[in-house]
Amino acid sequence: MDINATLIGQSIAFLVFVLFCYKFIWPPISNAIEKRQKEIADSINSASKLREEITSEKNQADLEISRAKVKAKEILSEAEKQASQIVEQAHEQAAAKAEQLIEQTHKNLALEKSRVQQELRAEVGALAVAIAEKIVQRELNAKDNQDIIDNALSKL
Repeated sequence: MDINATLIGQSIAFLVFVLFCYKFIWPPISNAIEKRQKEIADSINSASKLREEITSEKNQADLEISRAKVKAKEILSEAEKQASQIVEQAHEQAAAKAEQLIEQTHKNLALEKSRVQQELRAEVGALAVAIAEKIVQRELNAKDNQDIIDNALSKL
């Protein structure tokens, strides 16, 4: 193999080309690659931070939702207790009112019974006087007296 001037010229041209590329072309490309790598790394870090924030916010929201559910259950339980107390009070009031009405009715019946008994006594007294008057007005035998008494009693 002959080493001739063409080969040496091509080697020198290639060496000049490599030095030119190393001096002028490679640094901007390398800087652009490094800049892009840094942007990607920053984006990944930012996305990771956002993911952590989202996870934290989701956990916080889940915690708030569970607290709200517990609070809602407490409120519902308290409302049910109040409703049962109101129903119980209504039952007690109704029972007391019914008892009061029953007592009042018994009193009214007792008064009415007493009034009717007095009226009956007065009528019986009047009838007894009338019977006695009739017996006195005419003196009859025992059979006639018994007929008059039976007749008067049948009118009662």
